[in-house]
Amino acid sequence: MKSFSLFLLGLFFLISAKAQDPIFTQKNGNMLHYNPALVGTQSDFAVGLNYRNQWPGIEGNPITSSLVLNYNLKNGIGFGFSSMRDKIGFLIDDAIKSNINYTKTFKQVEFKIGVNVGLIQRHLDLSRARFRDPMDPVLDHLDSKKNIALDVGTAGYYKGFMFGVAVHQFNKPNISLFGGTSKLGERYVVNLGYHKELKHITLGGLGTFQHQYKTSTLDYQLLSQYRFVKLGLGYRQVFGQLSNSDWFMASVGLQFDKFSLNYTYEDDPFENRSSIVIQGTHEATIAWYIKGLRKENGLSKLMQTIL
Repeated sequence: MKSFSLFLLGLFFLISAKAQDPIFTQKNGNMLHYNPALVGTQSDFAVGLNYRNQWPGIEGNPITSSLVLNYNLKNGIGFGFSSMRDKIGFLIDDAIKSNINYTKTFKQVEFKIGVNVGLIQRHLDLSRARFRDPMDPVLDHLDSKKNIALDVGTAGYYKGFMFGVAVHQFNKPNISLFGGTSKLGERYVVNLGYHKELKHITLGGLGTFQHQYKTSTLDYQLLSQYRFVKLGLGYRQVFGQLSNSDWFMASVGLQFDKFSLNYTYEDDPFENRSSIVIQGTHEATIAWYIKGLRKENGLSKLMQTIL
């Protein structure tokens, strides 16, 4: 009964409060979700799958999965597509987005711009509500809610440094299930990255700042690659209304010319395990680079270092 009451309480806040977009540690597996301009930087033709399982010790815990595709033309224009499902308890958010991006090089400066246009849908999965009387019409009026989402981003690269800025859902789509107004607010993303190729190893760093509503997150990630093996360590700080605890991240990956596999574990080692929210998050990405990795410019090499 206690867990059931907590579930109903959580469901109430998820439906009535403004929604937060999911936060991924592995940026390459969800590039449309972070910066539309950076889609296609790793390979001219690729397919990727990402799976994130947050707090698996809780029934109805957040689970997010996504499919990402991209294809680049030879004139600097690229296209992308993503399908994402974010599920928390009975609440499901689906998003399908198409992407177009453009790359222009000015001597040693690489400049990119990109736009996402997508359809998002929020609905409740009541098929698992065993506690609910099938004859009770209380929740039957909660229809799914669909709307259009627009994202835009830009990025630049110069001598090992990358800087990117993106604004997601800048049109503030309404996703209310009750016929009122519950707008999905803008999400601002800023990325700053650097990589250095040494004799036998490539080192990289990535900082990611995100802000949505009254909550902000700041990720720091240090990464290295030796031949086909990638290792990474990171730290995430949460500020604002939803601030709870900070997160430590450890990643390992295998990177080949036409295939990659990455795994990340996140946790707060100082969290009290008797608390309701059981920490620990697993994330994995698998990608197939059909045309192989891009090797002709610095931005591609930097993004290949990043998990």
